[in-house]
Amino acid sequence: MMNPTLAVLKQQFQTGALSKPDFIHAALQRHKTLFEYVDITRSTDVKEIVIAADGVSFVLGEERIRLYCPDNEARVAPIEVMNFNHYEPVETQVMDLLAANARTILDVGANIGLYAIRFAKRLAQAHIYAFEPMPTSYAFLQRNVAANQVGSQISCFNYGLSDSSGTVNFYISPAASTNASLLNVADAQDAQQVVGLTLTLDQWTANQKVAPDFIKCDVEGAELLVFRGGCSTLTQYQPMVFAELLRKWSKPFGYHPNDMLSFFADLDYQCFAVGDTGIHRITEVTDHTRETNYAFLHSHKHADIIQNLMTLCCD
Repeated sequence: MMNPTLAVLKQQFQTGALSKPDFIHAALQRHKTLFEYVDITRSTDVKEIVIAADGVSFVLGEERIRLYCPDNEARVAPIEVMNFNHYEPVETQVMDLLAANARTILDVGANIGLYAIRFAKRLAQAHIYAFEPMPTSYAFLQRNVAANQVGSQISCFNYGLSDSSGTVNFYISPAASTNASLLNVADAQDAQQVVGLTLTLDQWTANQKVAPDFIKCDVEGAELLVFRGGCSTLTQYQPMVFAELLRKWSKPFGYHPNDMLSFFADLDYQCFAVGDTGIHRITEVTDHTRETNYAFLHSHKHADIIQNLMTLCCD
């Protein structure tokens, strides 16, 4: 066996298949990995990695957000930070600006809770409503809310928002819950169906008597469905919106990101593309558009915020 795990090495030693000196030498090679992570914490937004009997947790950023996560997820936020040093820094900067004075925030597609918890830690005045329909992600969301002691600020809901209410099938790959969606948008061969629930945004706000100030939405292609189901809410409360839009994800749902831009333009919202190249006011997504995250601000209600956002723009 190539590079056996520490557990295998211990078993080999205990059964006599490996001598004590050989076991100690081989085990050291596994233990060295722990010390390699010291450099990781120096060069990334990871401040601590805690290994304990209840699992592994990562402490991220100046907010010191503690996140537990599944052990087989390649794209979950803490692992992304380990791999790429930071997690959506420009997008986070824009969300900080948009949500700065928000009292009611909706995190639609909260996953394990990074942004919901970050909002709670930074915005003492805000209450966050986090929606996550996937059972495993929802369990980690609840665990992370508790670990960060922000339960008084965050309400978690184990269902999604869409353009209709009822029982639906979600598609999820066991190692890629960040791509879970109402359709198998990633075309994963190992995708499994999970029965879940959806409500419309309009129904939810009416039931909960909630007036959102800011909505973050990342639901792997179904973003337009969320907002079509919330047209009355958007018209009445005119919240700021930050949403992911990928052409490859929206296509299976039968729309193009430009349909989302048109939808919000009809409500008198302006659109700003947000990405590594900066922030740009746009009216159309083309084949040359690199950004995949967009901010939508009402032309009149958010005029002051638009001016502040323009100071960050590249155009």
